Amino acid sequence: MGKVEKRPIAETLRAMELGAVETFSLEQLNSINQAKGSTLAIDRANGKNWSVQRDIPNGVVKVTRTA
Repeated sequence: MGKVEKRPIAETLRAMELGAVETFSLEQLNSINQAKGSTLAIDRANGKNWSVQRDIPNGVVKVTRTA
């Protein structure tokens, strides 16, 4: 897989529709996890949620909006 450019995390996750999948650079994994735990806490309290899958061989993280 080609290199994925870094993008804003919280904005992108908030804009996702249910079932949508976004791909981020593996370098952003820690920031994605931190955003889910803090920046997006209110969104999660209001029912939104995301699953995060690492694809280490391809150097990407796939985030799926699950709720």
